[in-house]
Formats: sequence, C-alpha cells, structure tokens
Amino acid sequence: LAKELGMANFSGLQNSDTEVLVAALQSWGLAAFEKFDGMFACAIIDHTKKQLILVRDHFGIKPMFWSYNQSEKTLVFASELKAVKASNLIKVKLDASSLITFLRWGTVHAPKTMLQNIFTLEPGQILTFDLATHSITFSALPFQFKENISFAPADLETTFLNNLQQTTTANVE
Repeated sequence: LAKELGMANFSGLQNSDTEVLVAALQSWGLAAFEKFDGMFACAIIDHTKKQLILVRDHFGIKPMFWSYNQSEKTLVFASELKAVKASNLIKVKLDASSLITFLRWGTVHAPKTMLQNIFTLEPGQILTFDLATHSITFSALPFQFKENISFAPADLETTFLNNLQQTTTANVE
C-alpha cells in the first residue's frame, strides 16, 4: 500500500502501519479499509464531519471495547476492557446475564462483555459517533474476496502457505 500511495518518496517516513493507515485514509477515506489485508482496530477522528469512527477488522482479531456515558455524553473506547473501566467515566457493574452465558457456554457473545454497558465492537463493524449530536450509528465494513478460492486440497495448501508468507511480512511493503 505504501508504494501504491507513493509514500516511498516521502523523506522521514518509516512506512509504518500507522503512517500507511493515515495516508490511505487521507487518500481514499473509509474506502481505504477495503484495501487493508490483516488485523486492525483503530479510531479515526474526522474534524470536518465532526465524527469519531471506530473500526475493527473482519475477523475481530484486534479487540475494541466501547461504552457511552449518557449523562456525560462521552464515548469511551480502548483495546482493553480494563482501560475502559479505568476511565472512571463508566459505572462498572457485573452483567448477570453475561455471567450466566459464560458459565453455560464458556464465552460471552459479542457485543456484550462481562460488564454492563461496556461492549465490544463486533468483527467487521464500524461505529460512528457524531460529535455534535452524540448519536451512535453502526455500519458494516465492506468485504470482498480478493481472489477465487478453490477448496481442492492442493489449492488450499498453496493458498494457506501464501497467506502465511504474507502475514509474516509487513503489510505495508
């Protein structure tokens, strides 16, 4: 993506994931996420539209927790549940139904967490927080297959090995 964005000619840039993400968003807007291949969860503030946007990759590998404090009109978010809790902007209380679900199934189903009013952004989801009206809307991250997938054993092995090679190489190259 860095090459596609023409970042190779920028002096002082390291072409880190963050630099590429920012350049991609400046060039393509939210359509940039269609080009990303890998795991991510990020927050973007759009001063022009007066929006805070939270985005999570399609597989939900990177976590993103959020909560909205109605009385303070504040959205709190973090990659760890304990960070949302530590903000002291959210009244922390155990969610009894989540506890029962966990004891029965060994997991808590998204978007719920073990704590009331703290949620996880679901895989492939975009949360848009309007900074003027304090409203929250959700949308789906666009998804398209980048190649035809064959389920023949030899093809699956080749696809798996190619994907493994890609994940061990920086996504920004």
